[in-house]
Amino acid sequence: MKTSLNLKDDLIKQAMEATGTTEKTAVIHLGLQELIKKAARERLIQLQGSQKGLTVPKRQRKG
Repeated sequence: MKTSLNLKDDLIKQAMEATGTTEKTAVIHLGLQELIKKAARERLIQLQGSQKGLTVPKRQRKG
């Protein structure tokens, strides 16, 4: 999908330097992927301890 964006040149340059990416499209994709991962982590953190009745399984130690 083609999309036109108005991006700050200095912001793109900083992102490209930070990631070692030489293509603008690639750096945008990396940024979007990281944003999605961050949102998923935050959702998991919010769920911590919210499901009642769960028990921790016993650890099986071999040896």
